[in-house]
Amino acid sequence: MGWTRRFESGGESIEIRFPGSPDEFTAADWETETPPTPSVVPVPGVYDEPGWDSRTLAVRLLAVSVTLEADLPSERPEDPFEGEYGTALQQAYERGRKRSEKTMQAFLEWLRALSRQPWLGLVADAPRQYGRGGVYYAATGEPIAGFGRGISRTFTSSRSRVNYSQLDEVIRGIEQGNPVPPSQALLADAWHLMDGTDRPDRIRAIILAAIACEIRAQEHLRAAANEHNESAINLLLRKGSTLQYLLNDVMTVVCDTSLKESDPELARHVQSLSANRNSLVHEGITSSRSPLLLSAPEIGQRVFNWLESHAHQQTAAAARKSPAAQT
Repeated sequence: MGWTRRFESGGESIEIRFPGSPDEFTAADWETETPPTPSVVPVPGVYDEPGWDSRTLAVRLLAVSVTLEADLPSERPEDPFEGEYGTALQQAYERGRKRSEKTMQAFLEWLRALSRQPWLGLVADAPRQYGRGGVYYAATGEPIAGFGRGISRTFTSSRSRVNYSQLDEVIRGIEQGNPVPPSQALLADAWHLMDGTDRPDRIRAIILAAIACEIRAQEHLRAAANEHNESAINLLLRKGSTLQYLLNDVMTVVCDTSLKESDPELARHVQSLSANRNSLVHEGITSSRSPLLLSAPEIGQRVFNWLESHAHQQTAAAARKSPAAQT
């Protein structure tokens, strides 16, 4: 643990920090209104796969620090809450608090979409403040004042695999101010409906996973098309949007490959997902002739992974053909 990233956003420097030990970020002894909560606790492992460490930790507290410009004198008065200093201090704290909440909201939205966190729900709510928020002089680290009553919110998860590359991608999304792509948000919704509730909603999970794949496939095809055949791609996409058409017919034209040639097993799962999606939309029932052998979100995740793998292959091939690579 102890993962930390600092980045710029909105003209301010922001740091997100995971705890390095169970007592880091926990309420101090003098914060009597805040019940002590360990920052990280061991939980039973939920994965048992080759190459993965099955030891699992639940992170309960994170720290967000915002460095901003504020019109505060360099010397702290005896009572920092009085007079003009107190007004400027309150304004600085409110700016930092709002930026922290916005950052954590974006962090959880990206984390939910990238790392299969169905416990976060259909919409990721920003975590509430635990204990007191503090204002410090950035140059010296000297504390100025603390704000906020002790409140907390606890999440639990039965599916919780997050790796450092996913966290780095989360930070890039926040830093660049990008919203979570609709395809990833919809697939996260499908995961929640299957795994994040006591009563899985298989019907809606099928529809959302299929739509997520259709959107993701079109995103990939548009990105793969160069400016010379952009109009042709638009024409092909207007002719149809079914998964099999996109991943086989259009992929063959644009990328000289298809899912059924590259991964026949996944192609069969996609056929079942499409059949069930179409049966639900047009008849209101699932397809009895094409039962799903995997859950809809699992099929969707495999489609996303296949498209990502193909995009990496295209990038590598383009690099080999570039003039710099040939010299």
